Amino acid sequence: MRRRSASRRAGVALSVAALLVLGAAGSPAPRVSRPADLDRWSSADATAYLTDERMATARVWPGSEKSAVVRSGAAGTPSGRSAGPPSVGTLFRVERRSIYFCTASVVSSPGRNLVVTAAHCVTGHENAQRLAFAPGLRRDGSGRLVAPYGLFTVVRDSGRARVWMDGRYPTDKQRYAQYDVAFLQVGPGADHRQVERTVGGNRLWTDTGFRHSGVRLVAYPGADPPPRNCTSGTRPAAFPGWPGTYLRIDCDGYSGGSSGGPFLADFDERTGSGDLIGVIGGYRTGGPTDDISYSAYFGRNIKALYESAVRGVR
Repeated sequence: MRRRSASRRAGVALSVAALLVLGAAGSPAPRVSRPADLDRWSSADATAYLTDERMATARVWPGSEKSAVVRSGAAGTPSGRSAGPPSVGTLFRVERRSIYFCTASVVSSPGRNLVVTAAHCVTGHENAQRLAFAPGLRRDGSGRLVAPYGLFTVVRDSGRARVWMDGRYPTDKQRYAQYDVAFLQVGPGADHRQVERTVGGNRLWTDTGFRHSGVRLVAYPGADPPPRNCTSGTRPAAFPGWPGTYLRIDCDGYSGGSSGGPFLADFDERTGSGDLIGVIGGYRTGGPTDDISYSAYFGRNIKALYESAVRGVR
């Protein structure tokens, strides 16, 4: 029988940034045409702009340490590429004339309009970037990248994206790595339906400890779908100079672009959903090798951050 630890609702003093803040600079990326009107960013705008050719130019956000080649030598559980849960997809970041990507997933909420990723995927240059979530990104029969459920753009308010993260994280990503989590409000798709009504969502599960068996890890490493899927156990990990204790999961093949991929406990193959207990991030933005991944611990601070997002959506 599954046991759930009740999340404490006591007041938690969080410095929550409801807007993106400046972060790390990155290496040069392919240049693409600038969107015609950066103050407009609807699902239709993103669909018109993020063509197959442009999505193919996307690169891993340089704030991530995930490597495509380096391995720790740990005996990680083999992963496979297959269609993942529809609620998991690629988060595209259009910044000036470059396109980057991470992984994100839908988290269940009253408004049916929240997704979650790693905070390091969405820090930096807040007035220049546009964010679009492509759940279930795949290739069609001709090899073209397609978003089968459409694109859901992160809502912009007064020129900035509506993103909730702990405001301390961008100031020191080592000291506050335990808060490497961000919630994002997305607008409806082209059919005017909210994202959770279209692809489903995963329940936030907090204060559950570090040891879990049968956790599904889903992420989009590289720029080539389908995603990687792996089922393994989690355990605690702590590191000198890095405050906090992190979830660790050993699964092979989670390289660049995996950041933000969900840790799903009690995954139900029939419904394609589970309990969200983490996202790839935290210690060294999710780990420096592709066969071990980490997550910030989902405790009362993350619960409070989620509740702030629920209260703040418009």
